[in-house]
Amino acid sequence: GAFPVILTRTPYDKSAFSETAKAWCELGVAFVAQDVRGRYQSGGRWMPYSAEAKDGAATLKALKRASWWNGHIGLMGESYGAFTAFSAAQSEIGRQTPSALITLVPAMGLKKTAFTSDRVFYLGDRLWWDASFGSSRENIEHLFSAVLNKHSSAVFTLPVIDIPTVFPMQLANWRRILKNEHNEETLNLESVHQPCLHIGGWYDPF
Repeated sequence: GAFPVILTRTPYDKSAFSETAKAWCELGVAFVAQDVRGRYQSGGRWMPYSAEAKDGAATLKALKRASWWNGHIGLMGESYGAFTAFSAAQSEIGRQTPSALITLVPAMGLKKTAFTSDRVFYLGDRLWWDASFGSSRENIEHLFSAVLNKHSSAVFTLPVIDIPTVFPMQLANWRRILKNEHNEETLNLESVHQPCLHIGGWYDPF
């Protein structure tokens, strides 16, 4: 038959969604999980927030050719995955596709997650994310705590932009985060007219 689809695009390993997929399928909804470009089983270069609108649109185009999709889709994601959902929704094909969004604690952009509303830099949080997830093909969060404990003095390096020269884990996006001339993919929420369900908490970091 033809079914509605839930799509999630993630940098955190699509295989983690196997139980989620089963639950949706038991409700009569097809479930598609995709690793974003350059992560886990997807080819290409991983550059956070740089190609999600393009890649999300390409995924929707591919789904349109699937005989088992009835044309209705839910774009779902949490944290970075929520950004990919918004990116697909704002694309031309996303706006033309009957869809809705389900987002949990959305990370709304590389720089938007790096600073408070008063422009204070989340140094520890960004160091953790860039070293654990943002600079490698697979998650290496399990290495971060031990490295940070051994090289804790690195976080006191000034200027802050030079921390990658003394911190022993790769920080591939540090300059992109801190330098104004590095433009990131941005969300145009005015172009998102689909119904949205947002899930979060009062003390969520974003």
